[in-house]
Amino acid sequence: MQPSGETVNHNTGERAGPCPFKNVGHDRFHWWPAGNWYCRKECPNCPGTRVPSGGMKGWLDGSQRDQKPHVSKPAVPPPALAKALSYEKNLDYHALGYLRTRGVSESTAKYFHLGRAGRRITIPNIIWYHGKRRCLGIKRRWIGEPPEGMTYKYKLDKGSIGASLFNWNILDKPRPLLLIVESVMDVMLLFTLRIPAICPFGGGSVWSFKWKRFFSNIEKCIVVADLDDNGAGDQYARVKADSLGAKIVHAPDECTDIGEALQRGVDLYGWIRSISSDG
Repeated sequence: MQPSGETVNHNTGERAGPCPFKNVGHDRFHWWPAGNWYCRKECPNCPGTRVPSGGMKGWLDGSQRDQKPHVSKPAVPPPALAKALSYEKNLDYHALGYLRTRGVSESTAKYFHLGRAGRRITIPNIIWYHGKRRCLGIKRRWIGEPPEGMTYKYKLDKGSIGASLFNWNILDKPRPLLLIVESVMDVMLLFTLRIPAICPFGGGSVWSFKWKRFFSNIEKCIVVADLDDNGAGDQYARVKADSLGAKIVHAPDECTDIGEALQRGVDLYGWIRSISSDG
């Protein structure tokens, strides 16, 4: 279901893998055949430099690239299913209140086994595989006001497989329409609205061309690109669209993403009807 180690964009030659500085994550470090690279700088105290795709700044520049080659450590097993489910009992009114502001109902939270650990909502990626439940990873979403000097909105537990699909089992049955979005929150928002959607668990930049075979039951796929200031949303969407032969749309009313569209009171059902019937 997911490639081991790095992922590859066969159109551009771009590769993505764990952070070479902290040896965590599955898509935090990107590099190209020409030697260009960039680090997403998502690890606390990471010495890498966050620059636009194709940049050449930071730890691996020049001669240092030869002096400190990236050597992957042995894979860490994904978090146990029991650990993922243990957080469910902590999903309190505060966490559920935050989820409601993002359009995620309590029933949706229970379906995806959301929980709480400290000031983060835990989002496990649980799939059914050969009749058994399997946890591919746990993603944590910040919901509090950070007193710390450095806090990241999302983080993956050690061993989590970012190069996997969230809500993957929705592909088991034939469907006339499926949205491919960037965020797990948007997937759960659309699930609450009874709109089938899926996303890469590790973030919008993670995609494997090997996943195409899982979409054989889907009549029409539509890729929703986030409106990022740096154009990354369009870049990530193009890779997905090329892989599946799908069309690309943006969130309605020039919103950054579907979650923002909901908060602005946009008629998402009307938007779905318009993009599914247009072309």
